[in-house]
Amino acid sequence: MSSLVQNILALEQEASAVVARAHEQATHLAKEADETIRSQRSAQLQESEKRVEEYRKSAAERFEIDKSEAEASHKAALAAIDQIPAARIQQQVDRIVNAFKGM
Repeated sequence: MSSLVQNILALEQEASAVVARAHEQATHLAKEADETIRSQRSAQLQESEKRVEEYRKSAAERFEIDKSEAEASHKAALAAIDQIPAARIQQQVDRIVNAFKGM
């Protein structure tokens, strides 16, 4: 009977050791999972920041191109206005004044 008790106690000790090892493994796996999650979050954050920076550069380049085109168009319009003879401008002014006088 004492042999049976000793066997039971030995099995209980072995079971306790197995449970302790399983707990250690679970703790180790949890740490690995946390490290993996941190690493993936960091990689995703870096990728997002890279994409945002690329978009900012692209938007700045598009803005400069659009600005240059608008300035060129504005200069062309001003040049066209400067080409209108003063007599033609006076003629148009006189037509407008006469139109208001006729009202």
